[in-house]
Amino acid sequence: ENVDQSLRTWLCGGDIVRSRTSRVAHMWRVPQDRRTSAHYRVVGQSTDNNARAAASWLDEFRGKYKNGFLLHHPVDISEIEVRKKLLHCKPFAYFLHRFRRVYNDGGLLPAQAFFLKSMEVGRCIVRAGDAFRLSGCDHATVFHLANQDEHKGFKCCSGIRQWNTLDCFDRLDGTGPLAYFCDLTGKNLNQHYRMDEAGLIHHSSGRCLGASKMGALMPQPCDKATRWERANIFKPEETELYEKAVEKYQLTSDMPDN
Repeated sequence: ENVDQSLRTWLCGGDIVRSRTSRVAHMWRVPQDRRTSAHYRVVGQSTDNNARAAASWLDEFRGKYKNGFLLHHPVDISEIEVRKKLLHCKPFAYFLHRFRRVYNDGGLLPAQAFFLKSMEVGRCIVRAGDAFRLSGCDHATVFHLANQDEHKGFKCCSGIRQWNTLDCFDRLDGTGPLAYFCDLTGKNLNQHYRMDEAGLIHHSSGRCLGASKMGALMPQPCDKATRWERANIFKPEETELYEKAVEKYQLTSDMPDN
């Protein structure tokens, strides 16, 4: 409900008002405590509220929800579409543009996505649990640059993010980078990674990302570190959709951005 209400308010107008005497709580259902048992039953088919909110408000971006889930499992939002027309609601692209400091400057609409391929051994980085390793490039993980950079006027980018996830390269351990929630503001120094023209991936610790011939990732002195290249580069669908929407709806740079 919070996602649905937020998008509806930003795109269609309105306010979310809190009662001065309201009390909000969340109760976990505990099998050992009968007080938390449900006193109702669901009649008919249950509703996926997240899918319904995505179908209602994401417009042409709805294909990004759960890797195209809505394209194969459509949700009936006919009543919501009628209400949107009556309220003259703005398109979802307006929301992205309104908060472009997050979506553009934070790298969520990247200019390109790519594999990270070792120039020495010709293998690519893949996700392995909460860490990463080298493997064949036919199973490579897709990355892009992300997070604001204070030294670039809080524009993108100061780190490396795994595409279509919430995770970035974080602390550079003895086994390579850990995967952790991205800090879009760029304030988490553990997530500061910079790839230079020579193919070195520099970390804020002063070391560079390296790899062994056996496929293990590790920190290395930058004068001896592995060199990487961006392989299989493409422009992500969400970026293309946004750029087309900016032109279609005439979203300009002088519009509010907060």
